[in-house]
Amino acid sequence: YESDPNLKEAWNVEKEQIRRIVSSVTPELPSNYRFTGDVIGVGGSGIVLLLKDTNLETDRALKIARPSPGKELLLAKLLREETASLNRLSHPNLMQLYAKGVVSDE
Repeated sequence: YESDPNLKEAWNVEKEQIRRIVSSVTPELPSNYRFTGDVIGVGGSGIVLLLKDTNLETDRALKIARPSPGKELLLAKLLREETASLNRLSHPNLMQLYAKGVVSDE
């Protein structure tokens, strides 16, 4: 996202909302997962954050919906559909799913 000025601007605008969402997700994660604070990517529907699995000493990714006012239900639906597809499919070029969940932003 650093090389795309539009994505960088969107990240700067959404940064505080993302921090709030991440802090609400943290208690839901297994105790061996730690946030690194790094953003892997920012897309139209989601933001992918880097996690560290401290038991396996490996990296994991966490995808969360972008905080887009008025589009929360749509983005949640898209992520649920993506998760369902990944759960059904298996291919070396597809990411492996380790967990899924929902966090309310109240």
